[in-house]
Amino acid sequence: MKEVKEISEIDNIKGLYKLINNKDKFIQAISDEFDVEVNTIKTNWFAPSKYYIPKKYRVRERLITIMQNWIRNQK
Repeated sequence: MKEVKEISEIDNIKGLYKLINNKDKFIQAISDEFDVEVNTIKTNWFAPSKYYIPKKYRVRERLITIMQNWIRNQK
């Protein structure tokens, strides 16, 4: 039987981010949700070389859920 490899939270977020059509609108919504500046979201959270998304307060888990719902509901 083939072993199933668990995907890391960051890898999951990277994959989901690629599926978001309107990234500017999404980043604004995330900024509002987490009360973090848009520029911080763009340059730290979703910067291609960084993806520095805080672990505390279960931000990554919440972000993944928000992203999944966003993708499911985008047009």
